[in-house]
Amino acid sequence: MKFDYIYLNYLIIDTNIKKSKLSKRCQVSSTVLSQWLNDKKKPGIKKIKIMADYFKVDISDFLMKSDTEKHKKYLNNIYKKKFIGA
Repeated sequence: MKFDYIYLNYLIIDTNIKKSKLSKRCQVSSTVLSQWLNDKKKPGIKKIKIMADYFKVDISDFLMKSDTEKHKKYLNNIYKKKFIGA
């Protein structure tokens, strides 16, 4: 399975967390977090656990399951919150 960077983007926007706060929580630079968010690098399991605990979700939620409907929902919500302000 692959790290679900779309879900991470969704959680950040949905919870309105500042990326700087999340990068501090994960003890990584903002550059590394940006690479995770843009699918340039993958976080290790320890960092995924930190994020899962922080967002109160299961670790498995960060693993891509080839669920295109789920991703359409996330992308639609990201679009609405980021660009429409819904």
